[in-house]
Amino acid sequence: MTLSNVGPGAFPPVDGSGSTGDTTRLRSIETWDSRTLNVTQGRRTRTREFVVYATDGSGIVVPSDAVAVQQTGVAYGDAHPEDPGLLALDVTVAVTPEAGRGALRVRFTYRRGELIGPEPEDPLAPDYQEVNLSGDGQFIDTYRDNAAVPDEGTVAPGRVDIGGEPIDVAGEPQSRLLVQGTYVISRNYPLSEYSAPTLLAAIGVRNQAPFLGFPAGSLLYGRPRTSRVAQGVVRVVHQLILDQHRFHLRQQAYATTEGKQLGTNVPGGEGGSHASRVYHVQPFPLQGDLEALNIVRPGTPL
Repeated sequence: MTLSNVGPGAFPPVDGSGSTGDTTRLRSIETWDSRTLNVTQGRRTRTREFVVYATDGSGIVVPSDAVAVQQTGVAYGDAHPEDPGLLALDVTVAVTPEAGRGALRVRFTYRRGELIGPEPEDPLAPDYQEVNLSGDGQFIDTYRDNAAVPDEGTVAPGRVDIGGEPIDVAGEPQSRLLVQGTYVISRNYPLSEYSAPTLLAAIGVRNQAPFLGFPAGSLLYGRPRTSRVAQGVVRVVHQLILDQHRFHLRQQAYATTEGKQLGTNVPGGEGGSHASRVYHVQPFPLQGDLEALNIVRPGTPL
């Protein structure tokens, strides 16, 4: 396993339990060929290598890579003892083939560079989270350009003409590009906080109240995906979908059992016949409390 640019405080404190930095059960030694020097294209790098192992008779293994790194006494950003211009910015931890997890090799690489500040999150930790945004487009049936958009989207609008300029041809809609944005939020949860039925019930639900700074009705919960990433830890990938029409509304022309009602004097029309009345429909009428899904950690901005 390779940890690059591990930040300050990346390793847990000594607690004397035998599982975190317990010097009565774990030992760390620097190997005899530890301190190597490499110069490539004028750039120096140095390395130091340690072996962290369980003491004889203890009957334990080194519990984690982080514990092994902590046992060496080298911290992120420490200067090389023989070359202060180089900093410990990368570390590699490997299981020894001879002793398995009874002994781990820890190799630090020292190079010129800047400290990156806070440590990166552990992707296997119970509260790990990623937020990504992707854009996409689809073509939808459109009867009117520049149609009116409701001020709020918690209730499906009634059959009120949406105005705008007709673009249909004798009641047949035109295809127009609809731009959508999808927030993909990956978060780890302890198994005790994971509920598959709750996630499945949320598919196709829009937010009934403002959520993450977006107005009510504008966020649509998409397809969740889950996977196990560690013992007792489940990763859930949430999808929150927005579109340029704000509330995921679609246009529909008024029709009777005999077909779409057409008119030649539709406001904004330039001759010919168009759908006489067009209104919005809401294909996602279900609304719910997205806060209850615990999608993001408190204070996480999108």
